[in-house]
Amino acid sequence: MAYEIGPNWWNKGYMTEALKLVLRFFIEDVGMNRVYCYHADKNPASGKVIQKAGMRQTGIIINGCTCNAGTFNQVNYEMTKEDYFFVLLK
Repeated sequence: MAYEIGPNWWNKGYMTEALKLVLRFFIEDVGMNRVYCYHADKNPASGKVIQKAGMRQTGIIINGCTCNAGTFNQVNYEMTKEDYFFVLLK
């Protein structure tokens, strides 16, 4: 998943809500057992979105992602089906 959202919509919870719906779709509708994602370490706001959606960090790959702004450390996350249903029960 990749996204960009303008500053007028930052810090309103839109991306966390969207990610939760994407996770629901992949786990409940598609039947996936595990969903992965990552963000560049220089973009901690994306990390907050991922964490608020209930995903857990699994590691960092040094210089693991490249985009038009350069090469950055890649912070990896995952959510298993078991994690997903545990988060729902909280």
